[in-house]
Amino acid sequence: MKNILIMIVLSTVLPYGQCRAQSHENFDIVWFLPPQSWIRESRNDFVSFTSIGRTEGQYARILLYASLPSSGNLDKDFDTEWNQLVKPHYQPGDFTDRSVSPFKNGYTAKIGVAPFKYANQNQVVVLATLSDGQTKISYVFLTNTQLYEKELEDFGSSLQFDRPASQVSQVEVKQQTVMNNEPDHINAPVTVPSTTSAGSFAFHTTHFEDGWTGVQEAKWVNLTKGNVQVLLHYGLDFDDAMRANPVEICWNLLAAERYHVKERYFYHFSALNFSYYYMEADVVNKASGQNQYVAFRIVPRNGVAHCIEIKSPDKATFTSLFPNQESIENMLYYNRLAIHPDDLTGTWNSSSSSAMMLYNVYTGGNAGMNYASINDEFTFNPGGTYKSRHVGASSSYGNTSHFDDHFSGNHMVTNWDITLTNRRDGRSDAYHAYFEAIKGGRILHLTHKQFSGLTFKLFKVK
Repeated sequence: MKNILIMIVLSTVLPYGQCRAQSHENFDIVWFLPPQSWIRESRNDFVSFTSIGRTEGQYARILLYASLPSSGNLDKDFDTEWNQLVKPHYQPGDFTDRSVSPFKNGYTAKIGVAPFKYANQNQVVVLATLSDGQTKISYVFLTNTQLYEKELEDFGSSLQFDRPASQVSQVEVKQQTVMNNEPDHINAPVTVPSTTSAGSFAFHTTHFEDGWTGVQEAKWVNLTKGNVQVLLHYGLDFDDAMRANPVEICWNLLAAERYHVKERYFYHFSALNFSYYYMEADVVNKASGQNQYVAFRIVPRNGVAHCIEIKSPDKATFTSLFPNQESIENMLYYNRLAIHPDDLTGTWNSSSSSAMMLYNVYTGGNAGMNYASINDEFTFNPGGTYKSRHVGASSSYGNTSHFDDHFSGNHMVTNWDITLTNRRDGRSDAYHAYFEAIKGGRILHLTHKQFSGLTFKLFKVK
């Protein structure tokens, strides 16, 4: 397994031109070539790729984590990442090898390799931490075989901090809107304030640079562009009853009453062949009497059904704007509204928890449970001050850790940005900010401008 380290170190200095001719993928501050045919998983703070079953019991996994502020010292950065990303999860033995080498764009890489055991089988964990003294980013490699060394080498050699010149701008826009959820491609959006009354928000309309206009209404966000209308219905509980027939239930509940249906076109859900809850229909709009082509898509996320209803004058118009399912799902991006300083006043909270039972993949026996629980609370005051508290606890393989952080300072607000002073180590943090409209209120989204893995989704509690 020691050869794995050599392969990674070599990969950090391979010229970009030696990488395979394949589309790069963007996550956080880096672009890379994902291993082909590996199982992909992504969350706000990491993206992972897993390969299982090349022969019985053999596997490999790469986890690329979101960037964070550097301590200014590579050794400290590496030790912190090792203690947070590796030790609690795998209980590794002593390092079998460590190395430091120059990387790209002023970054330096420190790599460590150590053995660990799972299910009485020898495994290896590799941590690579890249730092330029201001920012650090890390990836972890896990395996129980040497068969995946080339995949790891290819992954390491493909990492770069500049957008590849061959990358099409449309791909970058898609990644910004879907992966990072940042409003970067809104070029000075025009926000139209409606009359403010007690308990209301300043802005209810957003004009996007690509021609879409979104208006918050009682039951949905109403998007229009030319002669096409998209309704982003507010979320419904995606419960067991709905799972029995999501398209039929949601269509009847949210849309059917507005149309005389001439013909419906069903696309039956299949986890392998068509993993979307979706239908189309030729209809007559009852209100206008006009013929229309309607598409209806359900996007389940974290137990919530987000329903997208698209009205076009005909199928040709529809397919020109929405050539695939991804383009339909991307419309959820347009549920965003600008922020006025007065909108923030009050206390905003976010709580999350998760638990995962672990089972031995060979015996089926119970291998314990991991859990995590986090609560974030911000109080914004009318005079431009704020305070926040961040409390969390987690347990992994019997090791429990917790934190309780308090901050206070000033906040500065523009339509799409919030800056908070006196954060960790006294620094000021700048966030992309916007409101998402929901039934009966709004969600405040904050995404750190430098470290996109740092995000908050906050609900107003008082």
